[in-house]
Amino acid sequence: MDISNTPFENLLKQMLQRHLTIYNGKRVLKRGKFILFKQNNFNIDLHLITPKKQKIVIYSMPIPFESNFIDSNNILFDYKISSLGKNNPGLYEKLRKITPAKKTKFYNNEIIIEMDLVL
Repeated sequence: MDISNTPFENLLKQMLQRHLTIYNGKRVLKRGKFILFKQNNFNIDLHLITPKKQKIVIYSMPIPFESNFIDSNNILFDYKISSLGKNNPGLYEKLRKITPAKKTKFYNNEIIIEMDLVL
């Protein structure tokens, strides 16, 4: 899977050089200024400058099944299995029955990325 020249890549480019807060529900996963992204197999490595230590950290996230703007400053990364199998009800039923080997913060969740206003 390659994200080059896709709507997802364009969405990531719109987020560059902005301060991001990444949420899972009400829990903050990561904060920082988004300076670079790189595809690493089926993950996206977000290079962020942390606000406190001004140090570059790499935050890796799986490529979402769907992604879109909620409004001008919020983006939704959808990792729900219903999104993966939305066009194929049989696939959705099979996916629903699978018990994951390890529970992650992304499995069957929605991640919200809040961006600061562009100055």
